[in-house]
Amino acid sequence: MPLYTSKAVGEWLGITDRQVRNLRDQGVLSEVRPGVFDMKVCVRQYLKFKIGDKDDQARLVAARAEREETRGKIEKMRMEEAQGDLHRTEEVERALKTIFANFKNRLETIPTKYASTMAQLTDPAEAHDILQKAVQEALVELSDPEIALAAPEEESEDEQEK
Repeated sequence: MPLYTSKAVGEWLGITDRQVRNLRDQGVLSEVRPGVFDMKVCVRQYLKFKIGDKDDQARLVAARAEREETRGKIEKMRMEEAQGDLHRTEEVERALKTIFANFKNRLETIPTKYASTMAQLTDPAEAHDILQKAVQEALVELSDPEIALAAPEEESEDEQEK
């Protein structure tokens, strides 16, 4: 087993003597004894360092495949968004807030709207029917996207006053 100096190893590997010592210090190349290297071992270690082993290559291929898959998913999402099949979270949140604000306002108007009518009633069944009808109207409005997504009138006035 012939042994070589760092200068000879550098010549074989096409790198400088200093680079050989740096690779040794980094733990890439191993010495048989201080300043002396086994050429076969050094060539294998250097190749593994430069191009990696089979596991590194497999990980690289897998990472590239995953990156391409992710790019494909992003492109698909952009296309779906452009076609109107996909909506941004902010848009959905804004729509839901509008729907709930409208529904809340609608329910809050029921006592005011029917208070005088309720005060005059003596039959609980009739009061129940009137309130039931008012709640049903509010639920119908909630189920209609055109009405449910309309900007809340009372809330927008309150926001301007603040």
